[in-house]
Amino acid sequence: MELIIHRGLEQIGGCITEIRTATSRVFIDMGQNLPGCGSTNL
Repeated sequence: MELIIHRGLEQIGGCITEIRTATSRVFIDMGQNLPGCGSTNL
């Protein structure tokens, strides 16, 4: 199992995390960026 943080490691809000195994992937998108935190794209 692998845990990958795509966005949100150095910010408050807008966290996108991937949990990956050899056969599956699950993406968890929690919250949203605070106003003025920049881009909303991955």
